[in-house]
Amino acid sequence: MLPFIPKQPAIKQESTACWRSNVDEALDTELHHVAERGDATEVKKLLSTEDGQASVNRRNDYGCMPLHLAAARGHEEVIRLLVRTEAKLNFPDVKAQTPVLLAVKGKHVGCVRILLEAGANPNGWQNSLCTPLYQAALDGCLEIVRELVTHGADVDLSHIRVGLFVCTPLYGAIIHKRLDCFKFLLCSGANPNYNKNRVQKLFPGRAVQSFFHAVVKHKCPPEYAHLLMEFGADLYQRDEMDKTAGDLHFKSDTVDYIKELAATPKTLKTTCRLFIRGTLGREDVHRLPELPLPTKLVHYLMYKPECGEILELQLET
Repeated sequence: MLPFIPKQPAIKQESTACWRSNVDEALDTELHHVAERGDATEVKKLLSTEDGQASVNRRNDYGCMPLHLAAARGHEEVIRLLVRTEAKLNFPDVKAQTPVLLAVKGKHVGCVRILLEAGANPNGWQNSLCTPLYQAALDGCLEIVRELVTHGADVDLSHIRVGLFVCTPLYGAIIHKRLDCFKFLLCSGANPNYNKNRVQKLFPGRAVQSFFHAVVKHKCPPEYAHLLMEFGADLYQRDEMDKTAGDLHFKSDTVDYIKELAATPKTLKTTCRLFIRGTLGREDVHRLPELPLPTKLVHYLMYKPECGEILELQLET
């Protein structure tokens, strides 16, 4: 079945006033040093002392707690020990990076999983430009993308903007041609018309480029355009220069394919699939197997012909 799309978790954000006051204390503690080294035995000893416990949520010059350092270095056992001692999971460092984001940047899948299972916010810090999911999609780390989505990460959330265009995780997958992440995000409910819908709501009459424009500009192969079409992206959306993706002056197989798509009506199968999935909505689309339909048809509605290997990977976990 499709990746389960849970409702967004209600995660409490800690007050910034608290951590800013702690930054003034400035110096690394012994717990910072051993956590960064990954010395779980020494961490355990320190946590059994009063001074060690008082250092769990202390910050150094960079606003890092011991948990930040352990997450950045990929020390799973140290993270487990700190989490059990009530380390703050969602505090940012001075760059607005939470431990989850640092673990994502280091591609430490196990650390990401431990933090998320302990209740860390999969969307990171609210004032950070980069969300954990955007970073994972940009890096092409499918395992981490899957962990974040499974634990409730918003598949469309991003604070990175270029003009009116919001660089969602789907765009992050386009930039570096991360096809597996691109497929997974679409199957997980990423909106291929996110920017169009957002701009029309906030600025009626204004234009913004589509993901079709993005796949052309970033020289992605035609498969990206095919997937966007199958998932319902608007092929005729015009950018700020009043051009569709097919109008762009790029010589590539992708532009030729987009022009071919624009001249060909969608099949009835594709139209019906989009209508059925749209009727269910993102939060209920994982219930497609419950429909009283032949297995082959259910598989089609779940995009198995296009994304079968990605869906199988999800089922195995």
